[in-house]
Amino acid sequence: REDLLEATSLDDVEPVVERLAACSHHQPAFHTPRFDAAASWYWRHRTAAVSADGELGETRGAGGASSPESRSRAELEAAALERRDRRRREKKRRRRQRGAASVAAAPAVAVL
Repeated sequence: REDLLEATSLDDVEPVVERLAACSHHQPAFHTPRFDAAASWYWRHRTAAVSADGELGETRGAGGASSPESRSRAELEAAALERRDRRRREKKRRRRQRGAASVAAAPAVAVL
């Protein structure tokens, strides 16, 4: 990684690419049908899985119960919709609190 970051020319990058090819490195192919969790640093190093209701659960690691491969498309879509709805509710709640706070903080105006 450091060699790649320090590379200033294409000639400096070439040995890094050759080393990666020699160790059979391949991309995890995120967001494609060919996604490989074992090739993804993120999936190998997760510390906790988040459920649809936002609660932290135990870590399952690559290919476990929390991996996208083990959940159906309908389950993933339902979880995404639930997260979106929860965020909307939370945003509305914050707006109401700000509105109530601004009304309470407004100076009283004397009516003559």
